[in-house]
Amino acid sequence: MERSATGAGDGAVTWEAPGAGRWRLDADHAERPVRRAGWDIYEGMEQATIAAYGSLGLATQCMRIVFVNGWPYVQVEMVDDAVELARRESHARAAVVDGSWRDVVNEWFDVGRREFIDRCLTVQGALDGPEANLSSIAEVVAAAGALAIDGPAKHFTLTPGYLGAGLFLEGHEPGEPRERALSTLGGASPGTREPAELAGAVADALANAAQRVESVADIRKHSPAAAVALHRFLERFGSRSLDGFPDAPILLERPDLVIRSIRSAHRHRSSLPTRTEEVPLDVQRSYGLRDDNVGITCNWTAGLLHRAINDAGLALHEEGLLDDPAHAFHVSVADIVEACEQRTAGLGSIAAESAKAHEVAASSPPPPVLDGERIRRSKPELPTYVARATSALMTYSEPVPRQASDAGTRGIGVGNARVQGRAVVADDAIEASQRLDPDDILVTKVTDSAFNVLLTQVAGLVTEHGGGMSHAALMARELGIPAIIGVPAAMSQVPDGALIELDPVEGFLRIIDADPPRGAAKER
Repeated sequence: MERSATGAGDGAVTWEAPGAGRWRLDADHAERPVRRAGWDIYEGMEQATIAAYGSLGLATQCMRIVFVNGWPYVQVEMVDDAVELARRESHARAAVVDGSWRDVVNEWFDVGRREFIDRCLTVQGALDGPEANLSSIAEVVAAAGALAIDGPAKHFTLTPGYLGAGLFLEGHEPGEPRERALSTLGGASPGTREPAELAGAVADALANAAQRVESVADIRKHSPAAAVALHRFLERFGSRSLDGFPDAPILLERPDLVIRSIRSAHRHRSSLPTRTEEVPLDVQRSYGLRDDNVGITCNWTAGLLHRAINDAGLALHEEGLLDDPAHAFHVSVADIVEACEQRTAGLGSIAAESAKAHEVAASSPPPPVLDGERIRRSKPELPTYVARATSALMTYSEPVPRQASDAGTRGIGVGNARVQGRAVVADDAIEASQRLDPDDILVTKVTDSAFNVLLTQVAGLVTEHGGGMSHAALMARELGIPAIIGVPAAMSQVPDGALIELDPVEGFLRIIDADPPRGAAKER
């Protein structure tokens, strides 16, 4: 469903609900309006969630995301029919008692992961090929666009696999027993470990470098081993979007970030956890499933679409069909394909108008909620296993942060070592990538897989939102990063550039100096 930026002659933006019911701004995943080319990536999401939630026997019917003036709004629909809930009870029992969630987990790690990586590499290979004509570019854009829709859909079809970790955690009392249980789950997510491991291989190949490398070209020139290691790192991470949408930069476009990742690779590689036999492998896989797949199914696919649209924009500009190559991001993928195939006249004016509307939307704060026509729904009692499965999935997500105490700023601590460093307060992964230096402590609202490469560089991490199973907490465990998760209003409480200390054992953040000279972080 498409919604364009609309307004009166004065350029004001109007905000209308995209359908009946209540829609909430997905501020955790988009700190900015998304350009038109990115609006289609969730096209398969609703049907994917209907299938996934139904197979798991959840009380949730589906989830929808629609872009309004470029901002993503989310609606979650609950099952309100007692007959349908009764039908779902058998699926929920199969998941909770028989462990049907294992099939989803093992399919991804044993087969699906490799198959999806191969699909990404196929499109990436086409993008890496020789310069093509418009017809060939149209084929690549169409392939990248289809993959960018299939990726998020695949991500949501894996939802039943998360249940195993949720059930495991529900077997431990909230508080210290559950936190101890969480500590046994580290080492299960290849996607969170691979950036550090592959960047570390490049650093190893540069260990005997006579001079400090300053560029990607320097690495390639250093030795065949360094060039091969760099190729492997960039092959897997170079084309990934820095914020999960196709109009955002990719790692290949930030060589400074590539160099920083390699220089800081040693920091966390030595502290990467190994899988413990204390917890069954399938439970650990369930724990790592979400953050392993999302970097592949969402960030990589979005980054490949970014590259394809960028190539198309340059080619269409050369043909005189676009005034600005960047305007290709302001039309739909279908429009780009048609323009490349048929040299469509008028695309330039449509794209330019869309770009202007995007500028207006970017300066217009979006409402947190949009209300459409009210939908009256009943709330039938949940059957036993439907309630159990729904509860376990909520436990897996842990959306509610711990409250701050009067004695200081507290949250959920991850790790054992205290750390001091300069606070870099950043809204999103793109801003963080522009400002982070090694030994800094990142303070942000929430993290997702767009932060994976960045987090190999930091000395510590603070988030406003999240719990013990959030992406930030998982990454902190996997990389050995001291972190405080779920600190209310951390971004407003911590001055940017302040010297701060994290004590993850106590779950405590302390501001040492609000305006210090720059200094290195120190672990104690």
